[in-house]
Amino acid sequence: MSDFVWQTANLAGFISGCYTDDLDMIRASLEDVVVIEPQRQALIPGFQDVRRGAMEAGALGCSISGAGPSMFRLGSRGGGPGGAGGDAWRVRAARASRPMPGSSRCDRRGRGLIG
Repeated sequence: MSDFVWQTANLAGFISGCYTDDLDMIRASLEDVVVIEPQRQALIPGFQDVRRGAMEAGALGCSISGAGPSMFRLGSRGGGPGGAGGDAWRVRAARASRPMPGSSRCDRRGRGLIG
């Protein structure tokens, strides 16, 4: 139970960091050392290498997207798709099994009706 309380606190910190534009809080909150990463990282070839490359290059976070096997990295504003570990991300992801690295900007409009 304490693991899920810790992870919920990280989620709250991430949301708070997004609302207050606190990049340090976002970075600290994007740590998953108890719930998903420990169980699923072995299913993603090169996970630790790709994550390390993104973090060393300045990403705010890099982890498993959803249930996996996709990964994401989050960079700070102004970095663009090539910033916040873009080159390290691509190089290290290319070494992983069946890589399909890509980058995009966050959608600032949010959800809405199409059509």
